Amino acid sequence: MPINHPLEADCHHAFERMNQDRYGKHAAAARAHARQAGREAALQNLGLEVVSPHIENVRILHTEYEHAFAEVERLHISALPPIAFQEQFDALSQQDLSIIASANEIEA
Repeated sequence: MPINHPLEADCHHAFERMNQDRYGKHAAAARAHARQAGREAALQNLGLEVVSPHIENVRILHTEYEHAFAEVERLHISALPPIAFQEQFDALSQQDLSIIASANEIEA
């Protein structure tokens, strides 16, 4: 089942706003989900202007989204072969996926 990264970013950010983030992991996860959403949007050629309201309305999440979108755009411009492109994309995503997994451990 695919992850709805914009919605997840909003949920983790809500925990942060409600002071339910003693360890700071929800804040990190919110930003990681926003970056993943930006990467996926760029990968799908959606355009930077197609931003979920879950991200668009929160400045820090929108900034993270834009930066990750730009990362993937730079990969596209570099004209890497498909396998190298996928390896670079996966490397960018791996750290954020670890952050997300760590935040999810707290909830369990």
